[in-house]
Amino acid sequence: MNLKSQQITTPTRLTKPRNHYINNKKFLEAFIKYQNDIKECQENNLKVPPIPNYIGECILLLANKLAQKSNFCNYPFKEEMVSDGIENVFLYLHSFNPEKYDNPFAYFTEIIKNAFIRRIQKERKQTYIIHKITEFQTYSNLRSENPSEMNDDDFVETYENMLSEKRRKAKERQNEKKMQEC
Repeated sequence: MNLKSQQITTPTRLTKPRNHYINNKKFLEAFIKYQNDIKECQENNLKVPPIPNYIGECILLLANKLAQKSNFCNYPFKEEMVSDGIENVFLYLHSFNPEKYDNPFAYFTEIIKNAFIRRIQKERKQTYIIHKITEFQTYSNLRSENPSEMNDDDFVETYENMLSEKRRKAKERQNEKKMQEC
């Protein structure tokens, strides 16, 4: 058997077409059209048009899909996180500049992600306050009976350590700025 006469073929890999849940190009086009409609209405002193359904659906999909990621899926206040994310997108919708950025998907995902993080911080603070209040109460039956969960004292201590670490870092940054100014 002659090896030179045999042609070795590599198996061709069948590639599936990517099925993204949001078409970024279509999203960008819809957003540019919406911004042009806004400019036209402002020039003619007309009422600003409502956000198109397609843009609203994309934003809703972004928020819901991001809430399903492993970073955010196990929080009991996931619905509040999604609502905060959507609200923040609508607050900063006008700040997206298609001449500067060509990826509205990434831009709005970051806004939603930051809203999720702010909600988590708010909820942690509220949990801290609740644990501090129950710490001073005489009712011992309010504490968790499940040993796998973090008990009140551990949560309070962890949260207070996190706060003191943030304060320490902020003071260090202030001192560094003062040293640079001198």
